[in-house]
Amino acid sequence: MEQLFGNSPSKKETLPYMTIFEKANVIKKRAEQLDNGYKSNIENIVKKEGLTKSDEIAEREFILGKLPPYEIRREWGDGSFEIWTHKDFNPRLEDIPEEELFLNDFPSSYTKNEKKKDKKEKK
Repeated sequence: MEQLFGNSPSKKETLPYMTIFEKANVIKKRAEQLDNGYKSNIENIVKKEGLTKSDEIAEREFILGKLPPYEIRREWGDGSFEIWTHKDFNPRLEDIPEEELFLNDFPSSYTKNEKKKDKKEKK
């Protein structure tokens, strides 16, 4: 039986980080759309930077968060799945300090200033 956990990251079981495979698939599908005549959401940047290849434009849209709405479906062997959207994901995994990667109990209001303050207190 299929089960949907909703769009709230707090209700999901997997981590809120997009895998390189998911990212590549999203960019590939967007590039295909651009190749098929869909308009770019960043036309001014495309003209300014002289971007001509659809994969370059799609990757730039991804980085800027300007992709059309999309969903990623993460499935398990038992038939259950989760649906993720672009806004559900945290910043890129490589931007997060290694010591924080496995801490699941950070409050959502934990800001960069609080992190800096905590680091100073530890010293």
